[in-house]
Amino acid sequence: MSSRNRRTGTNAHRQTGRRTGSHHGHSRRDRKYWEQVHRIRRTIYGAAAILILVVIIAVSMSISHAKRSSNALKEATVYTADLAKETVSELNSISLDTEPTPEPTPTPDPTIDPANYDGKIVYLTFDDGPGPYTQQLLDTLAKYNVRATFFTTSHDPNWQALMQAEFAAGHTVAVHTYTHDYATIYASDTAYWEDFDMQRANVESVTGQPVHFFRFPGGASNTVSANYCSGIMTTLAQESVEKGLVYVDWNVSSGDASGDATKESVIDNILTQVEYYDQSVVLCHDTKDYTVEAMDTIIPQLQAQGYTFLPYSDKSELVQHGIAN
Repeated sequence: MSSRNRRTGTNAHRQTGRRTGSHHGHSRRDRKYWEQVHRIRRTIYGAAAILILVVIIAVSMSISHAKRSSNALKEATVYTADLAKETVSELNSISLDTEPTPEPTPTPDPTIDPANYDGKIVYLTFDDGPGPYTQQLLDTLAKYNVRATFFTTSHDPNWQALMQAEFAAGHTVAVHTYTHDYATIYASDTAYWEDFDMQRANVESVTGQPVHFFRFPGGASNTVSANYCSGIMTTLAQESVEKGLVYVDWNVSSGDASGDATKESVIDNILTQVEYYDQSVVLCHDTKDYTVEAMDTIIPQLQAQGYTFLPYSDKSELVQHGIAN
C-alpha cells in the first residue's frame, strides 16, 4: 500500500471515528431531552389533576351552598307568605264603622247562686225540640258563651242525638213531653205520667242524672187541657210535688208560637219584657227558625246592657203560673 493510501485510510478511519463519536453524543443528549419532557409532562399532569380536584371541590361547595341558599330562600318565602296572610287577616278584621260594636260580656260560671247575684239574670228556655234549627241555636249560644235550658220532646226521632249535644255544651236538659199530643197526654193523669216517664227515660239516658225540672205542654195555666179532662192540671200539679218534681213556667214570652210571629216580633217581645224582672224566665221554641235567628240579636244586646245568661237550676227563682183547670 502506498503512503497515500495509508494516509487515506488513516484519514478515513479518523473521519469515521469522528462521525461515530458524534452519534453517541447525540444519543446521550436525546435521553436527557426526553427525560426532561417526561418530567415536564408529569408535572403538567400532576398540576392538572390538582386543578381538577380543586374545581371539583369548588363545584361541590357551590352546590351545597346553593342548596342551603335555596332552602333559606324557601323558608323566607314561606315566612313572608304567612306574614302576608296574617297581615291581610288583621286588615280584614278592622271595622270601618265609626262606632265599635261592644264586645259581649262573658257569661259567669253557672254555679253562682242567683239568689245572691247582684245583677239581672235571663234564663233562655226552649220548648218542643230538638228540631231542625237546634244545631244552629247551639252554635249561636256557643258563640256568645251562653248556657240555656231545653225542655225536650221525642216526637221527632230525627233529631234526638242533639240532646246529647245540648248536655255536652253545659245546657240544662229537662222534660217537656214525649209525644206533645195534647189529646193523649191530657186524657188522664195516668196518660200524662206514662208520656212523661218515656221522655224522662230518654233524658236520663243522655244526662245520667235524675230529672228534676219539667214543663207542662201549654204551661200549668193552660186551659186546652179542659177539652180532654176537667181539672187535670190541678191534679197533675199536686202529683208532681208528690213525685219530687218541679214544673217551671215563664214570666217572659217571646210570642213565637203565635201565627203571625216574626224574628222582629220575637226580638221586641223579649227585649221589652225582661226590663221588668230581675230574673227573667223566657219562653221560646227552638223549632222556630225565626226565634233561633233572633238570638243573634237578643243575646249581644242584653249582654251589652249587663244581663247575665244562666241555665235553669234549683237555685233559680221559681216561676209558676196559677192553675186554670
